[in-house]
Amino acid sequence: MDMLVLLSARGNIDFGQMPDRPPFGCPPDRWVRVSNMDEASAKCRAFIEKNDLGGGNWYGGEVVSLQGNKVARIAYNGSIIK
Repeated sequence: MDMLVLLSARGNIDFGQMPDRPPFGCPPDRWVRVSNMDEASAKCRAFIEKNDLGGGNWYGGEVVSLQGNKVARIAYNGSIIK
C-alpha cells in the first residue's frame, strides 16, 4: 500500500534557532512516497541523520494514505506510532 511520509524539521529555540522554519542548511518540508511503514521509518531516520537533527528539531514523521488519511507517525527514534 503506497503512502506518503512527511520529512520536516524546525529550529530548536533552546539553541537560538527559529522555531517556525527549518534549521540553517536543512531542506524545506517534503512529502515522500513509500511502500510500507518500515520504508517510512527508514526514510525518516535517513533524513534525521543526514541533516544532523536532534529530537527538538524533528517535526516530520506524519504518514498519510494517498487519499490524505492519517495512517501513523514516525517518532524521532524511528518507531512507528499508530
